[in-house]
Amino acid sequence: MKTKLNFSKTLVLALFFGFLANAKTTPDPHLPEPALDFLKKHFTVHTVSQIQAGKTNGRDYHVTLSDGTIVEFDSNGNWKGINGNYHALPKTVLPREVVSHIAGNFNSQIVIHAVKKSWGYKVALMNGTTLEYNNSGKFLRIDK
Repeated sequence: MKTKLNFSKTLVLALFFGFLANAKTTPDPHLPEPALDFLKKHFTVHTVSQIQAGKTNGRDYHVTLSDGTIVEFDSNGNWKGINGNYHALPKTVLPREVVSHIAGNFNSQIVIHAVKKSWGYKVALMNGTTLEYNNSGKFLRIDK
């Protein structure tokens, strides 16, 4: 009887510590409102797995989603970059002109990475091609 009780205690402790080992830490789970709105609008099928707050230029946030996608936000909650980790990014995160250009010229390719710059957008396709667009979505060039 005592052996069964010790075994049960050990099993409960092992499960508890196993749960703690797999738990994700969120140093600052309070994302700015625009970041929360962005995630709700564009990533409805994925849940947030981890939030990391850091300081690059001011305060920034790196949000990891359940499919491995990483979204980076600035201190105001504006998205700066999205790394799909070889998953397609939602078409809604980019201007329609960008999506249309890619569909018309790189039809079989998906966007797996996007960076928002002051001058426009830089996107990477699954085949490794990197494209640049201005803020209006006008194609600028293929970046090699």
